[in-house]
Amino acid sequence: MEKKLFRCGWCGQPTSKNGEPLALSQIRLIKDMAKWNAAKLVNGKCCEKNPVAVGHAAIQEEITEEMLKDEGV
Repeated sequence: MEKKLFRCGWCGQPTSKNGEPLALSQIRLIKDMAKWNAAKLVNGKCCEKNPVAVGHAAIQEEITEEMLKDEGV
C-alpha cells in the first residue's frame, strides 16, 4: 500500500496529514515529483497566520455549520 502524501494548499509545502511541515530529510525520501503533485491538499500549519488562509478557514467553518443545520444535525 502506497503512503498518502499531503501538501499545504496555500503554499505547497509538503506536510503531514495534520498540516505539520515535513523536515527536508522526509521530503527527500520521495524522489518522484509527480507523487508530490498528486498529494492531498490540507491547511498547513506553515500558513496558519496567513490572513487569506485564516479568513478562508472561518468561512469554511461557517458553511459547514450551515450545511449541518440544513441537514437537521
